[in-house]
Amino acid sequence: MTSRGEIAGMVALLVGALALSVTAPLPTYVLTLALFGIPHVLVELRYVDERFGARLPTVGPRAALALLLAALVIVTTAQAAGVALVGQAGWRLGLLIPMVLVAVVAAGTAPGITARLAAASVVTALCTLGILRDPFTWLVGFACLHNLSPLLFLAERLGRRGLWLGLPVFVVVPAAVLLASTFGSGDAGTLPANWVGLSRDSLLTAFVPDGLGDRHVLGWFRACVFLQCAHYVFVLWVLPRLGAGEGARPILAWPSRRAFGWGVLALGALSSITFLIDFGAARAHYAIPAAVHAWVEIPLLVLAVSWTSKPGSQPSCSPS
Repeated sequence: MTSRGEIAGMVALLVGALALSVTAPLPTYVLTLALFGIPHVLVELRYVDERFGARLPTVGPRAALALLLAALVIVTTAQAAGVALVGQAGWRLGLLIPMVLVAVVAAGTAPGITARLAAASVVTALCTLGILRDPFTWLVGFACLHNLSPLLFLAERLGRRGLWLGLPVFVVVPAAVLLASTFGSGDAGTLPANWVGLSRDSLLTAFVPDGLGDRHVLGWFRACVFLQCAHYVFVLWVLPRLGAGEGARPILAWPSRRAFGWGVLALGALSSITFLIDFGAARAHYAIPAAVHAWVEIPLLVLAVSWTSKPGSQPSCSPS
């Protein structure tokens, strides 16, 4: 992303997202999820595979990763279907799977093992605390933190320059929104007429952890909705323009850029229709691909901390 027009377009999208997130966070959350949820999952999965896939060595760790992701799909599908697995046991299993994913990847290669194990230890400690204390609340927290992943992608790709570019969007602005909302007022906005049956509280649980004081609920939700919008902007606008770098060797066989783009548009339109018909059911089923794309990034980003590369380059990887 080098032209002034592209940069101006990104800034305009972020400013618009900020305005909508502050003035009408509830409809903004609902409509952006319906429109961009599935497209951003597909684009992000492709970027992650192309950028990090070659760094996952040997067949063993890849097979283990696939099996654990399959287990995650089973758990989230059961939760979407209302199977008895839902509840504390299901939420604890939802935290245990990414913890094991990180352990498998962290132990997979020798180079940079100290940095990788340090990062894996942090993730494991957080997941363990969540399993022991309040797994659902911790999963909500991870959902919020996942929206910061573009900041990590920028830092991994562009080094300190990427970090400084992303910090205002993903840290400074949300913090300002939260602070301003704490001392301000307003409401979350009204939903589209055919979605009035949706529970406001059930939507707020997407980002608002239990026990957060009433004074802070709206501010927290506004900040998280902006983060979600910023996440969509960076995944759908910035990452495709950055590309995966030279020497990308993805694990999956992705179609051509053109075919992939049309496929994303088609699936996004189909997904939006399902959200318009029954938002609650569509969101429950959307949780399945969303969980996969969110959790698969954690071990791969842990793996990435053990590699050093020049900004914009794709480090080579030899199976060990």
